[in-house]
Amino acid sequence: MGRAFGSASVAAVLLAAASAARAADLRVPGDFPDIPQAVNAARPGDRILLGAKTFRGPYTIQKDGIEIVGSRGTRILGWRPSRTDERGMLALVVEGDGVVLRGITFERMGVTVSGDGATVEGCVFRRIEATSWRPSALYVVGDGAVVTGNRLIRPDRDPAGMQVHGDRPVVAGNSIAVSRGATGLFVNGAGARVEDNDVSTRGWASGIRMFTRGGTVSSNRVRGSNLVVSGDDNVVDGNDVGGAGLGQASIRVEGDGNALLGNGVVGGDDTAFLVMGDGNLVAGNAATGIGSIVRDAGVGHGFVARGSDNVLERDVVDGCAGEAFRIAGNDAWRAVRDPATAELQWTRVTLGPGISVTGCTGTGAGTCGLGNYTFETSVTDSTFSGNGMDVVDCGGFAVFEDNTWGTGGPGIEGTGIGEPSGDTFGFSMPGGD
Repeated sequence: MGRAFGSASVAAVLLAAASAARAADLRVPGDFPDIPQAVNAARPGDRILLGAKTFRGPYTIQKDGIEIVGSRGTRILGWRPSRTDERGMLALVVEGDGVVLRGITFERMGVTVSGDGATVEGCVFRRIEATSWRPSALYVVGDGAVVTGNRLIRPDRDPAGMQVHGDRPVVAGNSIAVSRGATGLFVNGAGARVEDNDVSTRGWASGIRMFTRGGTVSSNRVRGSNLVVSGDDNVVDGNDVGGAGLGQASIRVEGDGNALLGNGVVGGDDTAFLVMGDGNLVAGNAATGIGSIVRDAGVGHGFVARGSDNVLERDVVDGCAGEAFRIAGNDAWRAVRDPATAELQWTRVTLGPGISVTGCTGTGAGTCGLGNYTFETSVTDSTFSGNGMDVVDCGGFAVFEDNTWGTGGPGIEGTGIGEPSGDTFGFSMPGGD
């Protein structure tokens, strides 16, 4: 058995060495006049080295395992036969596994890559036009993609920035600037890692929009829009978001078992953090100056938690137009029989007990420090001061323990308020209604 294993290992090493020996660098221009001839001659493992030249696409590559590398001054242009042709012609279409694109500047039209294990690294996308057929500067489909260190600048006709579809992608260190109404980065796949990207956009579209499970969204910077993650068991960590518009929660997470850790939101016209789902941990996040542009509109909350068994710990709100912390269950529609007419009517009810708020701070809220609209909420070791009102409890059965309530208004009002235990009040606490 030992000799058989050794023979197989030696054979594998020899095969790898033979493959490496066969790998070649193919130069364009030089060895070949244009990209198609080099692609036809290339074998898996070969590199096609592009010189400082403008190449006029469209090009289609249908081969596995090759690498196409640009140099300073390498440009590949797509083109549109006419302004009325919405399909257009992409600069480059790649169909194959394990293809690498590195250090190339693409202009006018975008790039599509289909295949597993693709790498797009250090490329520039400039003045890209959107079409109804492919509205992104870069569109990648396949598992295990690596998209790193790319730049999207000066887009035309509002293209979406980059889209990556497939499981286990790594999307990191990209700089994306898109126009109004265009999503900067869209990622759809389980186990995604989206890290250290810088995204700038304007309008209603998201800066980063993700559908993932078991993914990591870390240390991204988003300006002019928001960060949205949909799915379960994700870690959203250390992101910096600012300037989202009215109707956009700056960081919105939809799903169960997610962890939001150490994120920061500054400015923005609407809610800073919106968490919808069950069993999420929201810890060490900060919201500052939320809703300042529309302070009279009653929007601009710090944290909104909707669902069951969510935990908020050490979160801080410093100035917002609405409520610093708004605790609610899942809204649902239920058929309720009208006792007067015996007819069924649909009504919205709130579900979802068991949310806890621990060690949090809410100051400078225009409406109130804490708005509780569900039941069995636990509020402990938290501080609320300088707010329009410190707490409104409309859900009932809230438990307050060891909190500090400031002088920002008439204090606690509502129904079903639990007996405070060890709380400190800067006002005379009235009874519940």
